[in-house]
Amino acid sequence: CAQDRSLPPEEIAAGIKACERSHRTYPDVITGYDLQGPEDKGHSLLYFLPQLLNANLTFFFHAGETSLPTNNNLFDALLLNTSRIGHGYALWRHSNLQAMAREHGVAIEVCPISNQILKLVKDIRQHA
Repeated sequence: CAQDRSLPPEEIAAGIKACERSHRTYPDVITGYDLQGPEDKGHSLLYFLPQLLNANLTFFFHAGETSLPTNNNLFDALLLNTSRIGHGYALWRHSNLQAMAREHGVAIEVCPISNQILKLVKDIRQHA
């Protein structure tokens, strides 16, 4: 299940409840929950902390999909025990978070083409 991070908290809470019901009915199909969408324009994970702490789901957060050094979603995703970080572009700036992700076996989804489309890199050949 995934919801857009621009939604208000009450819609996020309702979406989490619906995802939990779907997961109970289809545990082999619905495996977890994600907040996605533009991090620089949408709400942070911290904004939805009350809803996320009440969720009984595995998390797969999109985080670090930004060039802003002030974005804290990577920190929050790891502290919320995400099992995957979608994109994680900004992870290169945080060696302590890299180590934490490795230690906890967090998968990092890398999307070079998306990073170029989002203008995080000017040219896909510059993607490291």
